Parts: sequence; structure tokens; C-alpha cells
Amino acid sequence: MTDFAAIVGKEHVREPVGAALDGVPISRVVRPGDARELAECLRAAARDGVALVTRGGGSKLEWGNPCTASEITLLELTRLCGRIDAQPAEGIVTVAAGVAVRDLEARLGEVGQRVLLPSIYEGATVGGSIAADPPDPLRGTERRLRDDLLELEVVLANGEITRCGGKVVKNVTGFDLGRLYCGSLGTLGVITEATLRVRALPESRRLLYLDVATSQEALQRVATWISRGVDPDAMLIESRGTRVRLWWSLEGVEPDVIDRVGRAPGQPAAASDFEAAARKLAAPAAADSVSLRIGGRPSDLAGILSALEEWCGAAGVALALPLAGLARGIGDEQGLGTLLARAEREGWALFVESAPPGVKAKLDVFGAAPPALDVVCAIKRRFDPSGVLSPGRFVARL
Repeated sequence: MTDFAAIVGKEHVREPVGAALDGVPISRVVRPGDARELAECLRAAARDGVALVTRGGGSKLEWGNPCTASEITLLELTRLCGRIDAQPAEGIVTVAAGVAVRDLEARLGEVGQRVLLPSIYEGATVGGSIAADPPDPLRGTERRLRDDLLELEVVLANGEITRCGGKVVKNVTGFDLGRLYCGSLGTLGVITEATLRVRALPESRRLLYLDVATSQEALQRVATWISRGVDPDAMLIESRGTRVRLWWSLEGVEPDVIDRVGRAPGQPAAASDFEAAARKLAAPAAADSVSLRIGGRPSDLAGILSALEEWCGAAGVALALPLAGLARGIGDEQGLGTLLARAEREGWALFVESAPPGVKAKLDVFGAAPPALDVVCAIKRRFDPSGVLSPGRFVARL
């Protein structure tokens, strides 16, 4: 095996004691300092058949199927954190993959701007957030992270440093590979830098909540408000046993926000309470529990949320994003098979975020194989012919 310590320096390689990911031992953690060092690591891994799993802040490291390799080397990218190049006049920011999302958020906030990167995940980095494309209460069907990706620097499995996209808001040249990398969980390449569109912070923002009898009543209110043209900018349904709370945010210029509040009235919410509710979407599950999310069309959400509430039980918590047609719940293995079967039957997209290794070994965490599985397999072979990037962790255990 190639000595990775000789590539990045012994001080940036550490041997974990007894660490494992989904039951697969982690043999070492390598911390390259730039794209060049990372490329050398990938070339060495491809040559020697070393399985690599990329880690940013680690908040979503459990996402994915168990690795099919006998041991794992973690590529930790937190040293790739030296660049935040904000260009407010151009409406873009270029940032290194290892920069923490909350640090970027704070920097852009100083100039009255923001990006569509979820900040609810503790310690999350820019590169990790793009690779995982996690749910976010601030995103609906018309507000997707991949739509704001302008350019990516990505190191491929063979060590080639590549770029896709361009640093302009309107760029339609060539294949849109940024969308391919977004949500691929590091199985096609390792993101080292990103250029994203920035948006102005709203002039005015109101945070509201309302306690209702059932999640179905909450969904009916949402449908009524949208039919009246209220169009909330963020929404979250929190279902905890017999208690259901609907949270929403209205943003824009002051007169418009005041008008929309009048048409969708509720109790004023403190920013800290709103953020605490939103962060429950990112709350880790207990080691013996199963955390999963189900998505579909917004019209499917009533059935999705009902199925999740039944699975979670009276003591569980189900969370839903009405604008995105997405819900998350935490429960146990009992009844999981029934829920998986219903999701497949209804055509819902199901993803098991985390589960005990024994549970993960018995299922594909991405649910039923997609119709275009042959295309997915061909893409994986093209980008990672040696199978060193998170082998077995993606859809259909690719």
C-alpha cells in the first residue's frame, strides 16, 4: 500500500483507534491541504485499490450504504478552508470546499447577502453540503442548491483536477456536470472549490407559528394560503405525538410582508425558536434508531406524513417541508419493512439517513433502484473505473 503519510506529511495522517463506519473499519484519516495533495492521494488510491470516503464536517458521514471494502481511508477536507472570495457586485462567491457553511454565512451577512446552503447541520462544510445536497427548510421546489451552483473544481478518481461550469450567472456552455456532482455523496469525484450565486438578504422578515390539531389540518392551511397567493418563503410542520406546530417565514419588502402576514396570520416566533425547530431536521438519531426521509410531489405529503407518523409512534417526531414535498422521521426497525414497501408502491423517494449496521446490511438505503439504473452504473464506471470512491455506498450499492 502507498504510504499516504509521504504524500501529505505524517502530521496530517492519523490512525484512528477502533473507529468504523457502518461496521467497516477506518484504517486511517488523511488530511490533504490543497487540490494537488488530494490529487496525489487519489492517484495512489487508484493504483493500490484503497477505498476512500470523503469527509467534510462529518455531519452527514453516515449517509449512504455500507462500504463494500474491507477497510476505509477517510479523506478529511477541513484543511481546504483558506478561500472565501465574495464578489457582491457580480452576485457570486468562490469558496474552498472545507470552509464551514456557518463561517461563509457570517462573512456574506456582513455585506447583506446569503447563499442557498443549509446551515442547520452542525459543522457542515461547503463541499460536503454540495456533495450531500441535504434538505433545508429554506428551500422548496423552486429553490434548489444545484440551481445556484455556477462552477466547481473537482478532483476525479484518477487524480485529474477538473473544472465544470463558469463564474457567470448565465452559463449554458457544455454539460452541466455541477448538477451531477450535487447529491452524489462523493462517489464521482471530490469537490475542492465552488462558485455559487449569492442573493440579497431580505429587507423584512417575519417568523410565525401556529398550533393545530393534526398535521393534515396544517397541510390544509398551507394549501389555502398558497391558493391565496401568500407563498411563504419557508415552512416546517413539526408533529410530535398529539402536538402539531406549523412554522413559516415571510420575506421581502416591508409592505408586501405586512400584507402577506395579514393573509396568513399566526403567532410571532422568536428567531431562536424557529431555528431550533429547523435544526431538528438535522438532529442525529440514537445509535439504535433509524432516521429516514421520504419525498414526493407536494400533493403526496399528506400520505407521506401520515405513514411517517404511524411509524414513529406517539413518542416520535415527524417533520415535514410542505414547499418541498419532503418529510423526515426517526423510529426503530419495527415496521420499517412495511414503510419501505409502501414508499415503493406509491412511487415515493425514500432515503434511510442512518441506521444500525445490522439494519443497513439488509436493505438499500436509497430504496428501490431507479428506472435509469443502467445509466447510473455507466456514469459511475466512467468517473471511477477503479471503484475507489466510496465503493458500495451509493444507489444500488454502486
